[in-house]
Amino acid sequence: MRVFYIENPDLNIAVEKVLEALRNKMLIMIAGSFSVDYSGRASSKLDEGDRIFIIKQDKAVLVHRPNGYKPVNWQPPGSRVNAVFRDGKMILEAIRLKPREKLIAIFTKIYFLFAIKLYDIGEFEMYLTEEDMKRVLIRHPDIIEEGLTIIKTEKELESGKADIIARDKNFKIVIIELKKHKIHKSDVLQLYRYVSKLRETNKNIRGIIVGTAVDNEAMIIADKLDLEIKTISLRKLSEYKGI
Repeated sequence: MRVFYIENPDLNIAVEKVLEALRNKMLIMIAGSFSVDYSGRASSKLDEGDRIFIIKQDKAVLVHRPNGYKPVNWQPPGSRVNAVFRDGKMILEAIRLKPREKLIAIFTKIYFLFAIKLYDIGEFEMYLTEEDMKRVLIRHPDIIEEGLTIIKTEKELESGKADIIARDKNFKIVIIELKKHKIHKSDVLQLYRYVSKLRETNKNIRGIIVGTAVDNEAMIIADKLDLEIKTISLRKLSEYKGI
């Protein structure tokens, strides 16, 4: 693993190391005293102070103060980043082309400069609550089935409370039950209680149970009871969270 760490470097040496790290597509972290000027869709100036400057391997840039978790300035991945030594100072420049934005950090002191080449191929899964899942599917019912229209949510029935009542593209009523976990026999029977009572007056009532996976027994029972199962990816739903 390629890595280097320097404490209290001369600023001209620091520029050389930053340029070397940029050429090698390394993650760079610099703690020092610097000011920041930003111009683009707006403009801002951050007076000199002790803070952290981070350049990620994809050229995303973050400026963090000693407290708080949000960056005070940043540039997105794909920025053009450069370092120069001028008038006894190290100047880091990060430019975004579209829309054009420029961030300039002027260092008068560096406490440490750290660079490393990291490798991360791990999968990321966003875990949603059942309420998150319900909110996304209510706003985007086509994820369940194309042409669905939501009629009612949290509908009280004689046999319980249905998560969603909808109408399909053929105008049939659909009772939808949502499960964030793997669908089991008990979940299918719960939906059947809702649907069977309604089918006493309307034979065309459909029932769909939505979950992240389904076991074999649940699949067999759902087929026998004329119920449908839809499996969805939490990863896909997480892309809609907050919309």
